[in-house]
Amino acid sequence: ALVLAHQTRDTGQPAVQDPLGTRLSYKKLITGAQVLGAKIAPLAPQGAAVGVLLPNSAGVAVTFFALQTIGRVAAMLNFTAGPKNVLSACTAANISVVLTSRTFVEKGHLENLITALSGQVKIVYLEDVRASISFVDKIKGLSKGGTPAVKISPDAPAAILFTSGSEGTPKGVVLSHRNLLANC
Repeated sequence: ALVLAHQTRDTGQPAVQDPLGTRLSYKKLITGAQVLGAKIAPLAPQGAAVGVLLPNSAGVAVTFFALQTIGRVAAMLNFTAGPKNVLSACTAANISVVLTSRTFVEKGHLENLITALSGQVKIVYLEDVRASISFVDKIKGLSKGGTPAVKISPDAPAAILFTSGSEGTPKGVVLSHRNLLANC
């Protein structure tokens, strides 16, 4: 659907823009997702839920689509829910890896949350992943274009969203690719 939007709706304007001023064209978003996806694929098996602990930014869009292209399920963690509820969400969704950002953790004063999570899941900082990306990785990502790394059924899980946990522990709501596209 992202590739189709690029082909049919690209007006030259940014596809994603965040409050920090990051602007990504469709091509940059797709290429970034391909490059990041190739780097994070070894962290979890196909079909596994991967925690995403990031602010609303261009980076979270690239991360979400990177997980989609490699057939992982983006489990969107609510950093405001507190350590107990985020740990509960990780347990409920069987999350063993959480993708986050050092800058986000520092600016959000989320050190206690990361300390709590570190005992249960592997924390991967996207700054470290970015530092490992070579020119060759970028060329490979560009050459893949919009071809997904793996073929996924429209009814396969695409994302997990969590309730606030206001009436107990957070509950995971699994959305399929078909569910997400129906909303588009």
